[in-house]
Amino acid sequence: AAAAAAAASAAVAPLPPPTQPARLVPEWLSDLVPAVPTTIHKEVFIPQQYVSRLIGKGGETIMSITHQSGAEVKIRQETKDLGYSVAVVTGRQEVVDTAERLIFEKLSIVGERFTGMVKPSAAAA
Repeated sequence: AAAAAAAASAAVAPLPPPTQPARLVPEWLSDLVPAVPTTIHKEVFIPQQYVSRLIGKGGETIMSITHQSGAEVKIRQETKDLGYSVAVVTGRQEVVDTAERLIFEKLSIVGERFTGMVKPSAAAA
C-alpha cells in the first residue's frame, strides 16, 4: 500500500511554467474576436472655484457623470493650493470622451465658458 501511495504522489508532478504568456483567445480565433479595449486615463484641470460645483451636493454631480458616461472619475485636490484640481477620468476611449464632455458641460453652466487644458496619458490596461 505504501508503494502505491508513493507511485501516486510521483505521478502528480507540478507542471513546468509556461514559456509564453497565457492567451485568453487561441491564436487561430484571434481574427474573429474583437481586441480587448484598452483603458486610458485623461487628466482634466479644473479651476478650484468650480470643483465644488463639479462634485455636487454629497457627490451627486460627479456620481451622475460617472453613471452617465461609464467612466471612472476621481477628483484629486492635492494641487488646490495652486488654484486648480485634477479630474482623472479612466475607462475606454469612448466613455472617457463622454465623461470629459459632461464635465465641460457642467462647468460651462457656471457662467464663464470654461476652457480647460487636457493632458492625455497612456495607461496599461
